[in-house]
Amino acid sequence: QTTGSGFNMPTSIIFNADSTRAYVINQGNNTVTLCNVDAISGALNCVGPTGSGFSGPKSLAIDPTGTRAY
Repeated sequence: QTTGSGFNMPTSIIFNADSTRAYVINQGNNTVTLCNVDAISGALNCVGPTGSGFSGPKSLAIDPTGTRAY
């Protein structure tokens, strides 16, 4: 089942340490979309692009505290 919306040529998805948030890398419009993950169903509730100005993003790393993305 596909959940979430607003993606544009997504290339990868990264979850924070407790799997409550997902970050989808959109290569099509050079953005990152932030999504909350439903703890029961696993469905993504995306709040929209959180970052822009990238040039062909392919991946992302979240620090162990979950407060920074690289």
